[in-house]
Order: sequence, then structure tokens, then C-alpha cells
Amino acid sequence: MIQKALAALEVDGVIWVDAPGRWRSAVAANFRAAGLEIGAPVAWRPRGSASVEFALADRGLRFALDRGHVSERWRTILAVLRYLPWGRPMLLRLLPGIGFSAFRDGTAPFGWLVDRLDSAHGADVALLTNWRAEEAPFLVFALGTNETLVAKRGGKGFEARISHEAAMLEQLRPGLANAGLHVPRVVDHHRTRHFSSLIESDVPGRPIAGLIREGHHRQLGAIIDRLADWLSRWNRATVRQVELTAALSEQLILSPAREVAQHEYLAWISGQTERLVGRKVPLVGAHNDLTMANVLGDRSAILSVVDWEAASTDGLPLADFYYAACDAAACLAGGDRLAAFQACFLEDGEIRQLVEKCEKPLRAMAAAPVEWLELCVHATWLRHAANEQARSSSRADGTFIGIVNALSASILGK
Repeated sequence: MIQKALAALEVDGVIWVDAPGRWRSAVAANFRAAGLEIGAPVAWRPRGSASVEFALADRGLRFALDRGHVSERWRTILAVLRYLPWGRPMLLRLLPGIGFSAFRDGTAPFGWLVDRLDSAHGADVALLTNWRAEEAPFLVFALGTNETLVAKRGGKGFEARISHEAAMLEQLRPGLANAGLHVPRVVDHHRTRHFSSLIESDVPGRPIAGLIREGHHRQLGAIIDRLADWLSRWNRATVRQVELTAALSEQLILSPAREVAQHEYLAWISGQTERLVGRKVPLVGAHNDLTMANVLGDRSAILSVVDWEAASTDGLPLADFYYAACDAAACLAGGDRLAAFQACFLEDGEIRQLVEKCEKPLRAMAAAPVEWLELCVHATWLRHAANEQARSSSRADGTFIGIVNALSASILGK
């Protein structure tokens, strides 16, 4: 394995090695014998289907603690040991998944990112992988003295998505800042022989999903009320009235419906859409993937939103709110998104009443025909279901198809 790694190593490449404790020294010695330098110890921690790797140095440890990338048990251990004189050796013994970096003499690991910091000396690096594995880019954090930079990096298959995200951030960021939200600033966007990269400024907050898991957010009403508040401000700044043409209705509504809707439901969607063709309808700026993993905050507020690769300037009113409200309800209930959808939008009860109360300002702001807003709701879930069906990963569990079927049954009375 070491020989294969050495043969594959690019001139300025870095090998990250995860080795069991009893083999770590021997493996490192083999890399040194081959002329490589050994970097700081690196901790690897699973986060569900994703993972985080961070340098076991001061900034790397602070990053893991502040961002909630370790479990509550390990947070306590790290918080105590990082301040003790013998804490680092103890961490190397206690933490599972300790590895190291190896690189050729003269190579600056992740220099393409770290060197952009105002003070690159002593900077640490952390890597985050996505639950979609190779179907999603990974993130590299360069942790400097006074700033942090984030790079979203993926292979050649991600060029279009990363380019689109860079364009959306440039276009949408001013309006989002005026709506009281922190959004990453584009530092650079470039391609190499192997990768496409988007380098951004860091933004404050931790994923709301993690705060929910740790028990810091327990009230669905408080979360979705804050979401509705900034969404209504942003929507008000970006709303524009357009004529619904046949081409636009195909793009926004009918195309995903043809992918996943059953015959009777598709006929209903088509009929409702045709009645609105030629009329003025509102469109708004939209994130289009507003999960609680992409909404960042603290225990009392929503501060930032990240991951804008699905964003659009021509989004559907209510789409972001409905998707986010359902995801928040699912997080609070333990992850069953279909059950959360039914509680939020179909079943009579307190949760549905909360959602209806919070969405009123968004409906009023849109000033749209009721039929159009209803279509926007259906189109939201049809688009996510079509994306789910197209996804090649076995991780696509059919949840959104189930939501579409439930929505269809509610409309057709089945």
C-alpha cells in the first residue's frame, strides 16, 4: 500500500495516512525512508455517513470543538486535554482514527489554499467529506490566526456545479447581506488538471442540524419562524413578476413532474399549470437546498447559509420555506422526513398550525394567485423527487418519491 501511494503521489501532493496505533510509527518510518516528511498528527472522526479530519494542533482542535465535529463525549475530552501539558500525547493514545500527513521535501501541504491566508505561518487544515461520498465535493478548511478560508473541491464532473455556485454567490450575496444573513464571499474559482475549486470566506455559526442533535434547539416554531423572517426579507428584495410561458412552466413544474408523477397526478399538475399560462406570476431568489445542515447559527439565532450550488435567481415562492420547515421537523423527530412532511402539511395538529402561521408573511409577500402558490408547493417536492430518482447513489432511499405519492393522494382523494 505504501508503494502504491508513493507511485501515485503528485509532485506537490500530500498523502493522508490513517494507521492503527501500533503500526503508526512503523508506517511513518517507511515514508521517511522514502524521503518524505511527516506532518502533524491528524484525527479522523465519522459524522454519520460523512467524516471530518483535522490536525491535532491548537487551531485544528478549536475548529473541531467550535463547529461540533466531534461527539459530546469527545468534545469534553478534547476540551480538557487541549489545555494540559501532557494532553497532546494523551490524545494520541485515546482518540481512535489518528493518522498523519506525508509529503515530499519542499511541499507546502494544501499550499494552494493556506498561502491565501493573511498569516499562513502555523495554519492548520481540516477536511470534511459529504454523506453522498464521491457524488459530492469535499471541503478543505484553512485555519489561520485571524481568518479561515473554505475550499469546495471536486473532480472534473463537478465543474459546472462549482462554477454555478460561484456565479450565484456573486449575484445573490449583496441582497442576502441586506436581508441580515452572512453568506460566503468568493475569494477564487479555478480549475486544475484534476480538480475544480471554489475558495470562499468562512461564515459564522454551526449547522442547525448539529445543534438540534445536541439538544440546543428543541422548538420547531422558533426555528421556522426565524427562517420565515429572513426568507420574507430576502424574497421581498428579489421578487419579480413574470409572464408564465409554456417554456417556463415546462422548466419549473412540468419537467420534474413527468419524471416522477403518476398518470392522474401528472394530469392534474398539467391542467393547473395550463390555466396559469399567460398570467403574471412571482419568482424569487432561492437556495433550493435549505436543509438544517446548510443553515448555520447559534443557540438563539440563524446567522448564515452555505452550499449555494443549487441556487437560482428564478426560484419558486415558498419552496425554500417548505423544504426547510420539513427538514427541521425531521431533525427534531429523529430523521423521518416523510413523517415530518405529513405532520407539517397534511395532518391536522400543532405542527401544521405552526407551519401555516409562519408561512403567512411569505404568501402575503408573493402577492400571487392562490393557484400559483399551490403549484409552487407541488413543484418543490416534485423537483426533489426527480433529483432523488436521477441520483445513482444507493443512498437515495425513496423518501421524496414517498412525499410526492402522499401529496398526490391528498389531492386525488386516494
